[in-house]
Amino acid sequence: MVRRRETSAFPARPSLGEARRKTASVQAKCPSTLAGLVAGAAIVFAVATAPARAERAPFSRAVIDAAMSEPDLRYSPSEACPGPAYSTLKQVGTSYCVLRPAQAFYFLALTAYLDSDARASNQRLVWQRVVDLFNFLTSDGNGPQVARPLDGWSDGPVAQAILLIKHTPVVWRALGPVGRSKADWLMAGMAVLGNWAFNDANSWLTGIGLAGNFAKTNNPNFTQGYLGVMMACILYFGQAGCDHLFTNFNYDQYIAAFESYNWQNILSPTSWLATINVGGTQYKMKDLMENGGDLTNASPNLGSGAGVRVPFKYLGITLTGANADPNAVMTLFSYESIGQNPPSQPPDPDNLLSDTQPKPMYYWAAAGSKVAPDGVAQIIDATQSPVEGQLGMGYEFNSNDSAGIRSDALYTFEGWLNNLTTRATLQALGVWDRRQMRLVERRMMVGVRDLLYKLEHGYHGRALNANGPNTHYRNVCVVDVVGPEFVCDPMDPLIEGTPIEKGFVYDQEIWDKFVGRNSMKSQAARQRARR
Repeated sequence: MVRRRETSAFPARPSLGEARRKTASVQAKCPSTLAGLVAGAAIVFAVATAPARAERAPFSRAVIDAAMSEPDLRYSPSEACPGPAYSTLKQVGTSYCVLRPAQAFYFLALTAYLDSDARASNQRLVWQRVVDLFNFLTSDGNGPQVARPLDGWSDGPVAQAILLIKHTPVVWRALGPVGRSKADWLMAGMAVLGNWAFNDANSWLTGIGLAGNFAKTNNPNFTQGYLGVMMACILYFGQAGCDHLFTNFNYDQYIAAFESYNWQNILSPTSWLATINVGGTQYKMKDLMENGGDLTNASPNLGSGAGVRVPFKYLGITLTGANADPNAVMTLFSYESIGQNPPSQPPDPDNLLSDTQPKPMYYWAAAGSKVAPDGVAQIIDATQSPVEGQLGMGYEFNSNDSAGIRSDALYTFEGWLNNLTTRATLQALGVWDRRQMRLVERRMMVGVRDLLYKLEHGYHGRALNANGPNTHYRNVCVVDVVGPEFVCDPMDPLIEGTPIEKGFVYDQEIWDKFVGRNSMKSQAARQRARR
């Protein structure tokens, strides 16, 4: 086992000194304060725990051992994540230094939920490691910044893990009152960022902290993580409870809770304590989050919006009120996966969705290769995907970015990993509605088969700064591949985190042994019923 770090690399913020002197009283108040924010909201958890746990966790002992041996999950925005010479990446949610441990954390939380007696080869119980990982993550300066929606690459698995923890009695009890309060506040904080990013009333082009490039209509790797967080919020607090968090949002109460736990990464000038000057007027995150604002005159990269003190609404989906969707989680997952109006015929690959339209995870029917002015994105060993021509191939195999054409396996993987973990959670908790989600299942099956095939046969893909500044191509794979024109190293040192480095082993195990297996069983049953 990897020894857990006992000290934080972050110096204590001077402004927290006074907060620490009153930590005891704040800690006593914060749990009840958050409870008050959702009080009277008629919270209902649509979770069927017992049926989902009828079978033991299906995962192999070797993968469980690997996850148990991963380093502790720790965000460290001031520390570099080792990489190529051109890399300036820090240990944030988009780095493999954070993403791989985050995926391992989720994998172990799912394993413990499915089987509380699951053990590593050394007989250590998985749920005990989950408790240790959670306690380390939520201590002092180790937690997420909860600022950039793109950090949803890692924040998404964290939110899904916390949701499963809440529904795993042995883990939830072991956290104790303080740990359970931390889980509540961290989930609430991430949900607030999700509301900021995706609410129909907001058009922010940045996250909380006013740093980082974002748009809710960006490619799927930008959106899958925090849309998954919103689904986790709904199942954690209930639809009404989640909305109640937003409509009763009080910035000062959140800051007091974060200070009481010494969550230094959230309490930084690039996160919830950010300020900005607009035409001589200083705006603080408190003002923007509680009351909204328009920062378009300050910079074309900031945007505008109503803030977070509004009920959640995304593409018309509402959680409460006369038009509330009683199956909001299923509808949200369907929209993020195949779109609000999924195509019934193969779309013209030359007609991309507009910049104002959300980009679904699974969309195309022809994505085996993509011709660009400077080359061709293609499968490296010159074979063809087994599902070529079927609807559901990943959108980012035929999309664009500021360098023009994008057709890339790594970006597709970075979107898929959160789509997968969210689906696995919904399935584990027993809320997955196969009747409602048949089309989603079919398109997802196509998209995942295509992605896994391209990763196993190698993909010569195109994207902005693929292998460093002013480069457009990179070879992405999960095994060594030699083709007629290109070769692929699964640990390519020029890539700022390959799928292997980012935790592919856990995604493949979840797909092969849990989500994909059950989807194939469901499809087989439907085929037998039609005979």
